Amino acid sequence: MLVLGIFVGLAAYLVFVAMRCTFRVQEGHVAVLITFGAVEKTAGEHGALRRYGPGFHMKKPWQHVLAVPMMEQSLELSGEEGGRSAMADDGTVLRFDSILRYQPVDEQLEQFLFGLRAPLEHITSLFTCLLRNEIANFRSPGGSPSSASTSDALSADFVAQSGSYALIRRERNLLNAHIADFAKAQIGDRYGVRFNAVDLTDILPPDELADALNAVIHAQYEAE
Repeated sequence: MLVLGIFVGLAAYLVFVAMRCTFRVQEGHVAVLITFGAVEKTAGEHGALRRYGPGFHMKKPWQHVLAVPMMEQSLELSGEEGGRSAMADDGTVLRFDSILRYQPVDEQLEQFLFGLRAPLEHITSLFTCLLRNEIANFRSPGGSPSSASTSDALSADFVAQSGSYALIRRERNLLNAHIADFAKAQIGDRYGVRFNAVDLTDILPPDELADALNAVIHAQYEAE
């Protein structure tokens, strides 16, 4: 009985050691090892991060594994908490729901992991500034600034063609392209990420403007 207990204890210990000394990296990820707070690097004065690709690998029991997904990822900025507001050219404050699609840059993985305390929060704040700048300076393709007053009676022609809200809704693809190009130029890969695209999923007007637009649409429907 004693011998059996020893064998069971030894087997459990070996399983524990095997679990502590091996790790698995999923497809589409890379991993780095951290030893007592220091990341493992290749040999040399300016060594790069030692990366571990998909599969099983060995490590020391006291080393910590940090896995990073390298495929394209989405950062959703929508809803009451995540949505962003911006003032348009005519002074209308609009709320935008958007999705950022980005991908970590393998050559700058160290910058992405250790360059900033909270890189995604920093990038989100920077993107918000870029978004507000683009919204405030967005013009119609012809180059003339749009202007409209929400206090005036809104006509069906205004709903279709005038006002920053109507302009942005109509030219959403153009605005998407402007924001994406500006974000890529200003942010680039300096934070270890590459912006692939920016999608504006929804554009919401202020409540009073929404009520006015609904009233105009309802009146037009009644007239027809």
